Amino acid sequence: MLLYNTDITLLPVSMEGIYTKSIQNSTNEEQDLTFLRNEVKFLKEKLDNVTEIVEKMKGGDFNPGDGIFVSPISGIYLFSWTVFTASSKSVDTELRVDNVIIDSMYAYIGTSSHVPATKVVLCQVKKGDHVWIQTSKDYTENVFETPNGSSKSSFTGMLVHEN
Repeated sequence: MLLYNTDITLLPVSMEGIYTKSIQNSTNEEQDLTFLRNEVKFLKEKLDNVTEIVEKMKGGDFNPGDGIFVSPISGIYLFSWTVFTASSKSVDTELRVDNVIIDSMYAYIGTSSHVPATKVVLCQVKKGDHVWIQTSKDYTENVFETPNGSSKSSFTGMLVHEN
């Protein structure tokens, strides 16, 4: 099983453990979030940089330049994306599979803050389908925020069940 992420790019996933990641909640306290019943062994720890990770990907299924994932096999995939927007601004995004809108997410932050919005979707994808996130044509503002000057948006996917 493979887990794709635009920031980390590729994570091999084995099926034996639990993966937890420390996150910050609304009170700025750290708490653990368990989101997979898998032990995740980070390929990134074994490689020097993200470029090497991309070169190691079998078949080049994800293009970090354009953010498009091409499904190497048919199955049910879990996709998730996170975006930041500036205070009093909004961003409207869509998950597309071969240019068909599967789901969308509208994020509006009305306070003077930077808060991420995340959407998680399960969907059927056929071998060779192209999957990506894009802004909606129905809304024109689409302000992406980059707190501290570095990108905080991501697009992640993983194969849940091959069929």
